[in-house]
Amino acid sequence: MRAHPIFILRMTGLLDGISLLVLLCIAMPLKYIGGIDVAVKIMGSIHGGIFILYALAILYAAIRVQWSPLWSAAAVIAAFIPIGNFILEWKLKKAQAQYSVKPFNYGLIVYSIVFFSFIDLFAQLPVMSTFAASVGSSSFIVGFVVGLYSLTNTFGNILSGILTDKVGPFKILMFGLILTSFSLLLYHFVDSPTLLIVVRIIHGFVAGLIVPAAFTFSANTTVNEHQGKKVAFTGTFVGLAAIIGPSFSGIMASRNSVPFVFTCVAIMGFILAILSAIFLSKYKPVKKEKTDTVTQASGSIFNSGVIKAIAVLFS
Repeated sequence: MRAHPIFILRMTGLLDGISLLVLLCIAMPLKYIGGIDVAVKIMGSIHGGIFILYALAILYAAIRVQWSPLWSAAAVIAAFIPIGNFILEWKLKKAQAQYSVKPFNYGLIVYSIVFFSFIDLFAQLPVMSTFAASVGSSSFIVGFVVGLYSLTNTFGNILSGILTDKVGPFKILMFGLILTSFSLLLYHFVDSPTLLIVVRIIHGFVAGLIVPAAFTFSANTTVNEHQGKKVAFTGTFVGLAAIIGPSFSGIMASRNSVPFVFTCVAIMGFILAILSAIFLSKYKPVKKEKTDTVTQASGSIFNSGVIKAIAVLFS
């Protein structure tokens, strides 16, 4: 029997609370009173790792459990209060039986893949021209490498559409995620305009494999009545990428470097590839309902579909 998401949240919350108390009450005195600096480094690293697990448990519970977002907010706040996790654990233990577990929404992974694909694009906008100039590119080459991504991306989109129809969207999606993530890491090796052009060609082309496959996968796993909602959610994630991508890359590039920005995006791609391999490979396409209308004369061009299309043109 699988553990309830709230139980996982309770246990990771307790570990987070205990590690925080050890850090504050034992490691900190050892550093400032006993002069043992390594105590804080070791305990701080342990607490940081536990906190990451706790944050993932909060996210997992929010996705799988039918509860108010206030519970998630309370869990986040409790992480920064020394005894907050213990109080929250007591409350969650009482509330656990009241909440059922939702079926996992596989669409969230598809939305995240779309978000990754577009944040990969938008994260380049503020930094690519300066990065190209930093490796010795002329003004012409700077403009060329910025546009080169979109050019090769178009060819990737075309190939993705053709292959998706032949082998299915899942395999193309996996290839696109893995190859794009590796191509993002290639920017660490760029030290000349020529290498930058080569990397941009590779990056743009393999990134173009993702979106057609993701959209096809989304359409194949959605009933006709929910297509509009699916498109709306997809557009929302594209909009979020347009907001987050440029600001994230600008801030992180100023503090670290442009290749570091692309590495962060690559890590996201690898994580999504793993999640896709685990969950999306088992997801079955939704069978589309056949329409009741039957064309009486197969050779006639005056069927209902053509008539509706002509009506739209002249409406």
